[in-house]
Amino acid sequence: MIVKNILLLNCSRLRNLIFMFTITLLVSYSCAFAYENAVYIWQRDWDKEVEASIKAIQPKVNHFIVLGGDFKYNDGKVFINPVDIHWNALSQKNAQITLVFRMNTGTGELLRAGKTELIAERIKNALEINVASAQKQHISISGFQFDYDCPTSKLVDYARFLQSIKQQLPGYELSITALPTWLKSPDFKDLIGKTSYYVLQLHSFEIPRTIDQMKGIFLKENAIEYLQSGSRLNHPFQISLPTYGYEIAFNETGKFLGLRAGASPAARGSKVQYITKMTSPDEILVFLKKLKGINLKNFNGICWFRLPKDSDEFNWDIQTLKAVLEERRPQLKITTEVTHAKDGLIEVYIINQGEQNLIRPVNIELSWADSRDLLYDVLGDFHEIPVNNGRCMRVEGPAPKVGEKKLIAWLRNIHDPHNPSITVGNVHIE
Repeated sequence: MIVKNILLLNCSRLRNLIFMFTITLLVSYSCAFAYENAVYIWQRDWDKEVEASIKAIQPKVNHFIVLGGDFKYNDGKVFINPVDIHWNALSQKNAQITLVFRMNTGTGELLRAGKTELIAERIKNALEINVASAQKQHISISGFQFDYDCPTSKLVDYARFLQSIKQQLPGYELSITALPTWLKSPDFKDLIGKTSYYVLQLHSFEIPRTIDQMKGIFLKENAIEYLQSGSRLNHPFQISLPTYGYEIAFNETGKFLGLRAGASPAARGSKVQYITKMTSPDEILVFLKKLKGINLKNFNGICWFRLPKDSDEFNWDIQTLKAVLEERRPQLKITTEVTHAKDGLIEVYIINQGEQNLIRPVNIELSWADSRDLLYDVLGDFHEIPVNNGRCMRVEGPAPKVGEKKLIAWLRNIHDPHNPSITVGNVHIE
């Protein structure tokens, strides 16, 4: 009986140990993937579109990293070009706010000269102005961040500046954006030691000399390696993932001419080749899945660059970002609509009812039963693709943006206007 009781007691202890070990594993597993999502608001013009995007994304994200201004040093002059932030757009919920300042490459001259106090003073004044404006809307700024592409060889100067700014602005979280090239520098650990955390940028665009050298924006080939290197530094960090893209111009021989993220084309001419390079949601989703499979210490967040808005030509739609935040593929759904007027006029529309915009063109086949005296025209940026058939045609062009509808063609049968007959085929994506 004594032996039996001892065995029962040992079994009970073993079950408790197994239970506690299982709980520990589960806690460790959940902590490994317990990270926050933040979004950069990088717009300088806070229009209605920006405010609408903030409202749309707030159910998914409640930390905004807001561009406060650009610190510039040119021709011996130091100034900050401020952004007029509409703080009321962020007052609907108790959002966490980090204010970020961009620093141009001329800043390095000041840092090398040891004039860190001058920069710190300007930054402090700009931060205090924003804090006062935010408080009027009952918003608290929890921290500030610097976006500075410091040369790797000058990280010591940058660290000296961060130490000075910490003394000027105690009580705030201090963070910086960091380039992957900094990870191998012996000075990087001392630099990040001056921060509350750093944001490792996993995106960039290296300007190609020729069309064959063009690379992607998301650094997918080395992203996991960079993450693991950051994790080994034993300091809190987040990563920045892209949502944006560019239009790149090349001449007829494939030589680089320029790029744009908005406004006018970088180059013009009949022989100019334009290629749109966008961040792929699918590639980001593959990365997020890989992220779950590795154990990272000190990693605590993803900062998405940047907040989409409707007129942002080279960025995801806000619905795309929301889908990726839910870790699912954004829905792709392009449909057609045909309207019939009393006088026999037929109008053909395409509609983007999905969650992502398309870079590739779409094409649709239109066919009809009677080709006698048929009039038609293809509209806008769509064009007709010749088909060896007198009773059908194919039209091709860019799909509308998410939620938009576009008229692409009209047809009219003069011979029998009261009995029009047209068939619209499926939408094909090139």
